[in-house]
Amino acid sequence: MIKAKGVHKIYTNGAEKLPVLKGIDLKIEKGEFVSVLGPSGAGKSTLLHILGALDEPTQGVVYLDGSDVYGLTDSKRAQARNRLIGFVFQFYHLLPEFTALENVMLPGLISSQSAAGGPRSRAKELLGLVGLGARLNHKPGQLSGGEQQRAAIARALVNKPAVLLCDEPTGNLDSESGKGIIDLLERVNKEEKATLVVVTHEAQIAKRADRILKIKDGRLE
Repeated sequence: MIKAKGVHKIYTNGAEKLPVLKGIDLKIEKGEFVSVLGPSGAGKSTLLHILGALDEPTQGVVYLDGSDVYGLTDSKRAQARNRLIGFVFQFYHLLPEFTALENVMLPGLISSQSAAGGPRSRAKELLGLVGLGARLNHKPGQLSGGEQQRAAIARALVNKPAVLLCDEPTGNLDSESGKGIIDLLERVNKEEKATLVVVTHEAQIAKRADRILKIKDGRLE
């Protein structure tokens, strides 16, 4: 489902160059649950953004479902990202003026492909799946951190992505809430058949995956 070959990422600040990724090769199979484990600053989030077609590598190739994603035009890449990938971030990124239901519906409204019954029906179904069926009309400020992250997971799933990419999804949560989020992601991996990639610096979370990729100083160990 995901393949990276010789991926480098160098950020520049004037004359200064900061190499973040230094030749990453990896394969992630369809339906696999993979964790990317490493300390802060190791390049985990940069790698996830490149795999998710958000940030072009300085060098190297990334294939998503067989397509060279950075060989596509910007519009085609955006379409592939919308069709194939769901993102879950550490800071939720829910829109504060919208309800949980409206937040979850948004990607479905933007997408040209709607699930049967439309995005509202799919959003209600997913909010029920993540345990927020009674909180549809609550705004983010009325939800706990764990509930906000559950809503963010539901939003990431609304277009039935083949790949779910999670960047420190438990980073802002207490240990009990964090465990609940990982339990939920495991269920999504099995029940929604989504390939799951979780970036974390916590070994206990990484151990839940089928496979652990360890990254240090921009290289996979």
